[in-house]
Amino acid sequence: MATETSSPAQRLIGDVAPKLAQLTDDVLFGDVWARPGLSPRDRSLITVATLTALYRTGQLPSHLRLALSNGLTPDELVEAITHLAFYAGWPNAMTAATALKEVLAEQATTAETHDDGARRLTGPARHCLCTLRPTQHHPDRRRCPRPGLHRRTHAGHPRGNNPARQGV
Repeated sequence: MATETSSPAQRLIGDVAPKLAQLTDDVLFGDVWARPGLSPRDRSLITVATLTALYRTGQLPSHLRLALSNGLTPDELVEAITHLAFYAGWPNAMTAATALKEVLAEQATTAETHDDGARRLTGPARHCLCTLRPTQHHPDRRRCPRPGLHRRTHAGHPRGNNPARQGV
């Protein structure tokens, strides 16, 4: 049964496929996404590209939100989707662009323009990977149940003082 603190996977399929929900939480997001070889930003770009290429429209909006939360800009996502049109097919890219448009429209009130001209999400639309749902920034990463997967840096900016994001 889904509760206020359950993960998106638990809320989505936990009642019919509890083991799949557990594996999604523990293995996919608890291990694979936490590995040090790629930044969460890079993992998000790869995931969005793969979902677009394979026409996996059910998962695409949540991973577009995740990509924005992980520091990809709307312009970068548009450019990736445009690039994919020539490799993954026009209909796939058009569907991904439409999904991105809808995600951006729902989050438009929580975006701000930074000094470099890029728009990045701020405030409650940011996500913590420990829950994958909109949440306020944990004031102390140690309070997060999965601090290694915490998406928002202490500086509150996707390129802030998070050591895993240095040089990204």
